[in-house]
Amino acid sequence: VLNGGSSCIVLIRGMLAIQLLFLIISTFGLESVFSIPSFGFNLPPLGIDGKNFDYRETSPRFFADLFKHSTSMKENSCCGDDAGVQVAVFSGTGFRTGDWVHYGIPAEHQTLWRMDGYPSNLDRWPQYVSSEYRTSAVAHIGKGGNFVRSGIYVCTYNGDGLVDFEKDGAVISRNESRILVNVTSNAGIRVRISRTNISNPVHNITLVPLELYGQSYPEYPFHPDFIAELRGAAMLRFSGWLRVDASDYNTQNQPRDWSKRTTEANQTQNCAQGVAIEYMIALSNILGASPWFGLPKAASPSDDYVTKFAAMVRDRLDPGLLIYIEYRDEGPGSLSAEQAQQSMLLFGIWEGVFGPALASRVRRVAN
Repeated sequence: VLNGGSSCIVLIRGMLAIQLLFLIISTFGLESVFSIPSFGFNLPPLGIDGKNFDYRETSPRFFADLFKHSTSMKENSCCGDDAGVQVAVFSGTGFRTGDWVHYGIPAEHQTLWRMDGYPSNLDRWPQYVSSEYRTSAVAHIGKGGNFVRSGIYVCTYNGDGLVDFEKDGAVISRNESRILVNVTSNAGIRVRISRTNISNPVHNITLVPLELYGQSYPEYPFHPDFIAELRGAAMLRFSGWLRVDASDYNTQNQPRDWSKRTTEANQTQNCAQGVAIEYMIALSNILGASPWFGLPKAASPSDDYVTKFAAMVRDRLDPGLLIYIEYRDEGPGSLSAEQAQQSMLLFGIWEGVFGPALASRVRRVAN
C-alpha cells in the first residue's frame, strides 16, 4: 500500500484484477471493494515463456502487434536446426554477432545486425560442388507453450526479402509484403527471414490479429483487451517493463547508454533493456494512470540516460498525472547506503530537469 497523499493506492502485482477482486469480495465482503479508493498495477516483463506469470492461450498480451513480444532474432540455418547457434544478444553495448555461430561459416559471410535488431545481410556461399550454405534469421513467439491466441493474423513488413512462418504459424497467402497467417496455438510460432536485400533489408515486421488489422482505435498500439483489463487503474509500475529490480546481478540496473535504449522501432519490445519509454508514457496517458518508474543507476550527476529519460517524461506525459520515481526496485537492507546515495543522485537529476515543477509533478520514493 502506497501513501499517495490524499488517497491510498493499492498496487496489484499482475494483471488479473478480476481474480483479486473476487478474493477480496469472498474474504471481506462486497463492501470492501468500494472502500478501496484506487488500484495500481505492477506490470510484469514481456517474457515469452510464461515463467512466474500467467500467459494462457486466451491471454491478450500487451500489444496488438504480437511480434513486439517475440524473442530477439538470431542467426540460424534455413533448415530450422537450432544446434550450434548462439543468439545475437542486445547486451547494453548494442546488437552483436554471437561468439558461437554455425560450424563452417566463414567470417566474411557471418550475419551483421542493425541497431533495431534486424539482420542487414543473409549470405549464401558454395560448400560443395553441387550445394550451398544459406543463413537466415529467426525469432520465436510463445516458444515452449500455449501463450498465443489461435486465429488468423496479418503480417506486414518493410524492405525487400522473404519472411516465412513455421511451427504454429502457417502461411495462407502472401501478396508482396503482406502475409495472411493461420495460427494454431501449440508450441509457439517461429518467424524466419530467409532472404533480405542488403540495400533494403527486411525490417518493421508486424503480426496483428485480422480483426484488428487496419483499424484505428484510441488504445493503439496496445491490445484493446489489455486496456480493458487495466481500465480504472490509478497507477502503473514499470520496473518490470524497464527490466529493473533489486538484484546486484542484473546488469540492467547499471548505468545505461541512451543511444542503445529500446525504441519503438526495435524488432521486439521483449529485449534486455525492456520496453520503450515512449510506450510506457503512451499507456499512462491512455489510461490516465500515474507512472511509477524504477530507475537504473546514474553514473554521475549529469548522467545522460537519466537526464533524457526525465526530459521525455516531462515533455510527453499528461501534466495532470503524478510521476513516481525510485532507484531500482525494493533494494535490500544490506544495500541501504548505496540505495540512499543513488536515490539522492537520481532525484537531483530529475529536479534539474523539472525545475520548480518537480514539487507538483514528481513524487520521490525511497525504500
